Amino acid sequence: PQELEARSRYHQAITISAEDDSGADEIASFLAQVDGVAEVEREGLELVAIPEKDNAHLLVNVLEGVREHDLSIAGLYQERGRLDEVFRNVTVGADHV
Repeated sequence: PQELEARSRYHQAITISAEDDSGADEIASFLAQVDGVAEVEREGLELVAIPEKDNAHLLVNVLEGVREHDLSIAGLYQERGRLDEVFRNVTVGADHV
């Protein structure tokens, strides 16, 4: 499973839960500026910073930035990767061969 998780675009992504909408806006703006973030996804109060390929320092960059900017967050964790996304990509890719 670890090899498959590493194929996910969410591998080593950082998910942050905001406390409210204004906090989510502030966090989204912050994440868009963090070195190593390729893309930011937002669904309600949950934001996901998708890393540039093979960025081992994203978690450190985000944690330091949260502290420096004194952002109020409800939670933060690093993704291992999403197997459902990998399987979907594999099966969709197989359908187009």
